[in-house]
Amino acid sequence: MTVSATTEPGERLDCGGVAFGRTVWYSVNARSDFQLTIDTTGSNFDTVVAVYTYIGPMLQQIVCNDNFGASSQSHVAASLARAGVYSIQIGGAGTASGNLSVSFTPEPPVNDAFAAATAVSTVPTLFSSLTTNASTETGEPTSFGCAATGVQAANTIWYNFTAPGTGPFSVSASSFDVDTFVAVYTGSTLGTLGQTRIACGTSTVSFSAQAGASYRIQIGGSGSSPYRLAGDLSIVFNPMRPTNDETLEPAEPKPSCATSIGKTVWYTLPYQGIIGAVTYDTRRSNFDTFIAVYRGKPGTLTEVACNAGAAGTTRGVASFEPGGSYAGNAWYVQIGGENGAAGTLVVDFRFGPAHDYFDLALPVTAIPSQYQYEVSGTGAETGEPTPTCGFSTPGKTLWYAYSSPTTRPVTVISLARVLAVYRGTALNALTQVACSNNQTYTGLTFTAQAGAQYYVQASAGIPFGYVIVSFGVTPPPANDNFASAIAVTTLPATFAFETNGATTEPGEPAPGCASIVNTVWYSYTPAATTPVTVSTSGSLFDTVVGVYTGAALATLTPIACNDTSGGTPQARASFTAQANTTYWIQVGSVANNPLGDSGPLSLAIVVTPPVNDDLASALPLPIGGSDTVDTTGATLEPTEPTTVAGCGTASHTVWYRLSVATSFEVTVDTLGSSFDTIVTVYRGPSIKQIVPIACSHNFAGTGRARLSFIAEPNAGTWPIGSEFWIQVGSAGGAAGSAVVTVNLGPANDAFGLALPVSLPTSHLSDITLATTEAGEPNPSCNAAGSLGKTVWYTFTPTAAATVHVSTVYSNFYTTVIGVYTGNSLTALTEIACDASQAKQVTFQVQSGVTYRIQIGGTVPTGFVRMDIYP
Repeated sequence: MTVSATTEPGERLDCGGVAFGRTVWYSVNARSDFQLTIDTTGSNFDTVVAVYTYIGPMLQQIVCNDNFGASSQSHVAASLARAGVYSIQIGGAGTASGNLSVSFTPEPPVNDAFAAATAVSTVPTLFSSLTTNASTETGEPTSFGCAATGVQAANTIWYNFTAPGTGPFSVSASSFDVDTFVAVYTGSTLGTLGQTRIACGTSTVSFSAQAGASYRIQIGGSGSSPYRLAGDLSIVFNPMRPTNDETLEPAEPKPSCATSIGKTVWYTLPYQGIIGAVTYDTRRSNFDTFIAVYRGKPGTLTEVACNAGAAGTTRGVASFEPGGSYAGNAWYVQIGGENGAAGTLVVDFRFGPAHDYFDLALPVTAIPSQYQYEVSGTGAETGEPTPTCGFSTPGKTLWYAYSSPTTRPVTVISLARVLAVYRGTALNALTQVACSNNQTYTGLTFTAQAGAQYYVQASAGIPFGYVIVSFGVTPPPANDNFASAIAVTTLPATFAFETNGATTEPGEPAPGCASIVNTVWYSYTPAATTPVTVSTSGSLFDTVVGVYTGAALATLTPIACNDTSGGTPQARASFTAQANTTYWIQVGSVANNPLGDSGPLSLAIVVTPPVNDDLASALPLPIGGSDTVDTTGATLEPTEPTTVAGCGTASHTVWYRLSVATSFEVTVDTLGSSFDTIVTVYRGPSIKQIVPIACSHNFAGTGRARLSFIAEPNAGTWPIGSEFWIQVGSAGGAAGSAVVTVNLGPANDAFGLALPVSLPTSHLSDITLATTEAGEPNPSCNAAGSLGKTVWYTFTPTAAATVHVSTVYSNFYTTVIGVYTGNSLTALTEIACDASQAKQVTFQVQSGVTYRIQIGGTVPTGFVRMDIYP
């Protein structure tokens, strides 16, 4: 659906004069040359498709299409070249949008058919091809006895090789996940090829050719398990000379890795957009070999790689990156016999570094060290182990070998997806030691025993790109051992550091909730009994927290343990710490967990927050109810509102929920609390959307809160219905015992709870549940003699003035207004009075004198609105 799709600033929006918009993007990384068809048939709007390549940082459109045939859908066939990244833009013509249906289909290779064979007349030459949609023609030879078990051809492509000279030549077809075969014919028609085959084999064949003669080369997949029949192939045509038919040329370079050399052959590799390393491997040869790689020109060659024995053999394997700093130069590969040896030379060529294979694991000779290799040509070997924390199959892997001179913790960090460490002597006999799996950062620490051989497997988790692997020896944290535990003296306490280098000491206890490795230790001794929570939220690996009491590591008693919290791999353990008792806190990693055995640790040791610390966990508080809560560990949640005009800023907040079935005035107070409090009442569906209704701070100079509000069960459009949220917090950062009480009736029902007001003020009270207290005066103007239900206000002017008090906007007929001076209910002096339909009094006030305003009514239900103004 592209209805909500947009276009970016600077985005190209034309296709042959057709403007389009509401675009979406796709990306293709071509690992071989192939043609890709993009089709939007099935979409319900007029589509446009454009394909781009990159010229430097800029996009260059290479093909586009608006309407294909008579339809309004699009159809594009784009030729993609190996090692190219292509962006595909799909939008609607004009402003069209709707349901998009798009298919991406690789077309058969251009040389899929015998008659369309690609011409080759110069060597060396390199090709790449995607054979996924290649076919096998009728009459094409598909079965020959050129391998021990026979080869069955499938998904074939063809080349027509015209020999540039007389002599031996070789053709290699390599792929990581396709078992390739190569066959060479002299026939010129498909039906007669079977009788003219002169060579065939898997991966690489060599044959003798006559200058100017044509040879048909058939390449495909043999399909032997576990490989595929088709995929990305790299094909190299090379001249080849036998090792017993060549002598050293004058001034031929002597490679640094060879003791002495005799007969040599040479290969060249042209630079054709190769990304990453390539490998030459002679381990299938029957004599001692060396391989040396040079760049430059004959006579001025510079050695860049050399090997005279790999994986315990005397055969050479050499890797290098032709697309590196010297891109565009010719690369020369010299292969010969060590100490003059000669024999049958077999050269396997493939994309990817040599240590793609376990038996060619790259030796880590020094620590610290770092390695960077491109992985597009790599894969997993048959029988390669799957890490317990990794993928269902290993994917693209690289191998490293390390032997430590001393017993010490070794840290491996990588941008690979999965790291695993093994011990063993063969690929099928490895024992996993450690494992780490993370999308962005993978790290692990293991204790390497002196002299022991370890193998590190790095699985990329990406189809292409560079993987960096770093080895280091990280000193353990200062609190790595129980005896060096960090003493926590005050709460809250927070810590953030890398645990790479942490170890597990002999005799260290394992918490009952999970296995644990790579631990650090803390201690805490409270002066008073305190609820404590230990949290690792924010850590980047799977953590465990254990809590103990005791005097020594060997005699610890478990108190609490946690492995996961809230569906996350982080831990959260809570316990009640008794006064003057020492608690030992152990924090580590779950052994062999997918996120790694070490990494960035975020640790918080805090007083346990109340259960109603967050709005989502608000406690129900019924009318007439009261709750007492210790707010010492209370916190503010993200986006929580803390400041309301006139009431200050709250901290250490807790939440309550109030539901009402009918409309009443409700009073909330914290008069019994031990600290300066703020109370705010909210309505709304979530912490981000609530709005304040009323707030109170320092009621009548008490340092506590008291407020009233009209609670209606369905107030207009409130989506949350009859719910009210009551936030109770600290006004000055202090915490302690909060006593929260909810009652019906106005907050200023009593003389001693009179609401302070200033000029001008308007206040609405529901007097339905108001009362008249014992000893309350009856204003002299009240001829009826009954006050009914009353509420009280106080007013202390700062200057002499004429003041008016009105109840005109109350919703019943007659009110009683009395104005007094005096400081107690039984010692008041009346200075103004009204019980008429005028509902108003006017009186003179003096600066600094406190005036008591009494408003009453005899109705069973109703609202009083008091307005005071000059």
